[in-house]
Amino acid sequence: MILVIQSAEMGERRVPLQRGVLTLGRGADCDLVLADSQASRRHAELRRAGERWQIVDLGSTNGTFMSGGRLAPNVARSLRPGEVVTIGSTRLHLVDEAPAPAAVPWAEAPLTPAMPDAARPSLLLTLLIWFSRLLVLAGAAALMAGAQAEWLRLAVTLPLLGNVLNRTISGLESGYAYLLIGVGALGLLLLLVDLLSRRWGLAAGLAQALLGGLTAVTLAFNAYTYYQAGAQTLFGISMLDVLTQYARDLVQITVLPGIYLVGGGLAGLTLGGLLRLIFAGME
Repeated sequence: MILVIQSAEMGERRVPLQRGVLTLGRGADCDLVLADSQASRRHAELRRAGERWQIVDLGSTNGTFMSGGRLAPNVARSLRPGEVVTIGSTRLHLVDEAPAPAAVPWAEAPLTPAMPDAARPSLLLTLLIWFSRLLVLAGAAALMAGAQAEWLRLAVTLPLLGNVLNRTISGLESGYAYLLIGVGALGLLLLLVDLLSRRWGLAAGLAQALLGGLTAVTLAFNAYTYYQAGAQTLFGISMLDVLTQYARDLVQITVLPGIYLVGGGLAGLTLGGLLRLIFAGME
């Protein structure tokens, strides 16, 4: 037989009844200490009588209640399993001890799969998920490498004077290098989160796609701003007209691999994030 004690202060306790007499109360010398301000120091006793148990109020101040009535002091009352005894705000009742489950020999024990078959992604879906992750990895790596590489070469050749300017502009000189390195590092961090927990795949994919897409839009907007500045005319002639019509042979601008790495890196990060977002909804 098990005594179940429920109280707001101590939660629920389940005490196997092995002794013939158990005292209940607030006193530290009681067999079962009740953390209840309405319980007396020695409030009640549980007594075994053959195969049954009895509850006895020991003359407590606030009384012991069962079946809606207060028990007479020092009078034993039979307590059947399921009957609730109330002492202050504490509730007690007996339950039959459940038999222990029969042991299953190890050779006959069923093998439980780590994941239900219905919850396992298919082989094709798994390969596609890893493809999206590799795309993000390659994009972030290309973005961080391109941010530090050379972007443009500007050469100016004047008649009689020859080559007067031959300068290479790198990503570090552009002012965008640290932004692109940070975007690439954040993409890798999101990839790590996705690898550590499958349930974060949806959020990681969405964040990667937004990160790559917003960065690409920002760079494109800045490039368009520079274009608009060059297209402004003064006395009917713009800087672009000068470069394309009058100084075409004098000024040469060469696009270097850094620009391609940055463009490819942003495309890989954005596309990989979008694919991960799509495949996460299919897992």
